[in-house]
Amino acid sequence: MNQRTLASELVRARMGELDMLEKIQRSLDEILAVQLELQDRFEEEQER
Repeated sequence: MNQRTLASELVRARMGELDMLEKIQRSLDEILAVQLELQDRFEEEQER
């Protein structure tokens, strides 16, 4: 494997890592949104 091929493979691997991190971040954002919604509902129930 020459230097150019190695560099290309490393870039491709890094892009894959970044894609995975973006997916994880979106999932965490969705989890946080649900958690906040549930917290709001819980607090509303506690006020009753």
